Amino acid sequence: MNSSYLNMAAGAFLGTVFVVMSVSLVSDALFHAEAPEQEGFAIIVAEAETGDGGGAPQATPIANLLQTADAAAGEASFAKCQACHTVDEGGANRVGPNLWGVVNRPIASHEGFSYSAAMTEFSEGGEVVWDYEHLAGFLAAPRSYIQGTAMSFAGLTREDELANVIAYLRELSNEPAPLPEPVEVAEAPAAEGGEGEAAAAEGSPALAMLADADAANGESIFRRCAACHGVEEGGANRVGPNLWDIVGNPVANNEGFSYSAGMVEYSEGGAKTWEFANLDAFILAPREEVPGTSMSFAGLANDSDRADLLAYLATLSSEPVALPAAGGEAAPAEGEEAPAEEAAPAEGEEAAAPAEEAAPADDAAPAQDAAPAEGEAAPAEEGTAPTAEPAEEAAPAEDAAPAEDATEAAPAEDAAAPADEEASAAGGAVALIASADVALGEEVFQECAACHSVDEGGEAIVGPNLWGIVNRDVAGVEGFEYSENFVNYGGEGAVWDYALLDQFLAAPMEEVEGTYMAYPGVVEDDRRAAVIAYLRTLADTPAELPAE
Repeated sequence: MNSSYLNMAAGAFLGTVFVVMSVSLVSDALFHAEAPEQEGFAIIVAEAETGDGGGAPQATPIANLLQTADAAAGEASFAKCQACHTVDEGGANRVGPNLWGVVNRPIASHEGFSYSAAMTEFSEGGEVVWDYEHLAGFLAAPRSYIQGTAMSFAGLTREDELANVIAYLRELSNEPAPLPEPVEVAEAPAAEGGEGEAAAAEGSPALAMLADADAANGESIFRRCAACHGVEEGGANRVGPNLWDIVGNPVANNEGFSYSAGMVEYSEGGAKTWEFANLDAFILAPREEVPGTSMSFAGLANDSDRADLLAYLATLSSEPVALPAAGGEAAPAEGEEAPAEEAAPAEGEEAAAPAEEAAPADDAAPAQDAAPAEGEAAPAEEGTAPTAEPAEEAAPAEDAAPAEDATEAAPAEDAAAPADEEASAAGGAVALIASADVALGEEVFQECAACHSVDEGGEAIVGPNLWGIVNRDVAGVEGFEYSENFVNYGGEGAVWDYALLDQFLAAPMEEVEGTYMAYPGVVEDDRRAAVIAYLRTLADTPAELPAE
């Protein structure tokens, strides 16, 4: 090839490169844009939810919190759990399991206690233990940490109280476990808690009815709260605070009671008082009026009942507050009782189902599956009736309503459903009753004993006495105040036959919409059959067994 052609080709190539580079440099100078400080439209991908044991992590590791934790303060908080959990060595199970030696004990392993399926699965056959991390995660957010647990307690939101309770649980041993080594972590910014706005209760129908309210009926309604709240002057706190002189007095001011962070914030440092208006709003919808309260009670929707309860609370004083005039604005009434403040659950787990509905008393918290009231304590495992901060879950008994924001008693790990409401269609357990283990049924029912007596002629507690329950009229215990929906359950003339008991105990809240019973139900057919078989024995002449 002629060298002149090579020179021409090389020149053309270099010229092209020069032109392209020149255009690129010029266009970049003319049209260059800096990267935006913030995207105009950001696509955020949500992180996958964790499975069991995946509750939100604490801002401060429990190992660090325990270095300065106060076991004595933890013991004071745990007093709210004692209705459902014993702590003495060799002590009996109650609504929830005994908590002696709970730290580093295999989960769902306490002899003689019947745990929920969720808790049992989480334990991985005893391989997983209640170490500090698991205790902290469960007590801070039971339902997110062990999904499917029957524990209705919302959790201990205050880090100091959580650490104090765990420090106290650590001491329940002849050889307490060593404290964990602190870890180095960057401080996370503290979450700002939003101040809940009080509901506009002044326009509430209950307040308009207050002048003509029936305090005697209010006292009857309050009996369902008596398991968690005392009302006598100078009386001790229980799962929730004592409610004497509540109307007209500062919110969250009961001496010796540990209130939830939500209730403390709501009190505005003691500047806010329990007036008829905010008591009505709180009892109507506890979690809306006091965001972050551990009160598991859904609220008392019946306006007339709420007015009667307020009128009764107003009498709880040496100088009762006068009721507002008809149509007038509600004024703070001294001695008025609000829903019990929250109590936290203890370690107990799956509880036997109560025979009839009992509502959680004033924000009481469950044990190892339990719910809290004002001043909530944390649960360790599961249990049944409303209790103070338990270590395991516990479920509330039959139809009982809460009073002031008592630290809601948490249900023990998996509380069983009440046996008092029967279902019309036979469930899966009816065919198993004839061959069911009565001893197992009695064992499971011990978790219900905090709310139901079973002796002939026995007094109603949170729920009605269950002697002679099989084939008894639904809502038929004389002197016991049932909820409106419960009274109508099963239709006119309905009785607690095996089919109705089975259906109700399987899913109480679905069977009786609006029932105070917060327990989700006894899912396992064999366990439900065992409970019903035990209930059958509570009679001088037990009913004939159904065919297998």
